[in-house]
Formats: sequence, structure tokens, C-alpha cells
Amino acid sequence: MQTTYKISEKDYISANRLAGKLSMRSLAITFFILIMFVGCIFVTNLIPMTAESIWPVTFGIIFFIISIICIQSILNPLISKFHYRKYPLIRDGQFDVKIDEESVQFEIAGCKTELIWKHILKWRENEHFILLFISPRQYFIVPKTLSEQGFDINLLKEKLSSHVGKSK
Repeated sequence: MQTTYKISEKDYISANRLAGKLSMRSLAITFFILIMFVGCIFVTNLIPMTAESIWPVTFGIIFFIISIICIQSILNPLISKFHYRKYPLIRDGQFDVKIDEESVQFEIAGCKTELIWKHILKWRENEHFILLFISPRQYFIVPKTLSEQGFDINLLKEKLSSHVGKSK
């Protein structure tokens, strides 16, 4: 069954927040690099380890963590809002989505895209959306509210689970 939908600004920002959510692996790698950096500073004696030198390093770590949080919670939503308002295809377009055995198809403004299951890199979901990634930063948004229009969200999730793997 083919279903038509539009993406609101709020939906676009929320979907981008989901797409930009750091995985536990990314967080672990980031903090490992941070710890290695701080360790190298003290081991190589670039900053002698004294009571006075601990505070600048501690504040540096706190600043780093706050920067990541600010980027995720303030900067990324502002950029998403800018993109939504700038690009008319996102803002004004009506998306059509349809599932079959081999793929999921999207159509917007006469442009048709068929995503064969094996070409979907990964997928993510929350209570509002399913995102289908075709590259690390490029994805299609499927609102879960489409189930109210008769679109089978559970079938989509089953197909994604069996062909792509579990949600990441």
C-alpha cells in the first residue's frame, strides 16, 4: 500500500536529532581518546602533575563534555531548522512510501527512489520515526504516524530486521 506524508519542521528537527544521536560506541571512543590525550600529557611531562596542574586539565575535560552536549542539543537543531526552511523539497514536498518484498520505495516531486533492502546501511527508530540510512549521514524519514493511514510499520520493521539487522 502506498502512503503519502509531509514532514513538518518539528518532525525534521526531531528526526535529525535521532540521526545525530551518538551511539555508545562513539561515546566510548571519544572518551577513550580524551583519556589517552590527558594521559599522554601527564606521562610525557608536558604538564607536570601537581595540584595546580590538575585544575586546568579538569576544566578542559568539563569544557569538552559541555561542548559535545551543546552541539547536540543547541547547534544541531538550529542547523536542522535552517535546512528545513532553506530547502523547499523538504519543506513543501509530499512523500510517497511503499513496501514490497525486495525494497521500500519513496517518491517525492516525481523523483522515485527504490531502496533495495541490502543497500540500506542501518536503521534507527524511536517512538516517532524510523530512519533508513543509505550512508552514514544520508537517510530517509518514515513517521510512525503513517500506521494511522494504513501503512504497515510493523512490516517495515520486520523487513528491516531480517534484511538489515537490528536497529542501531
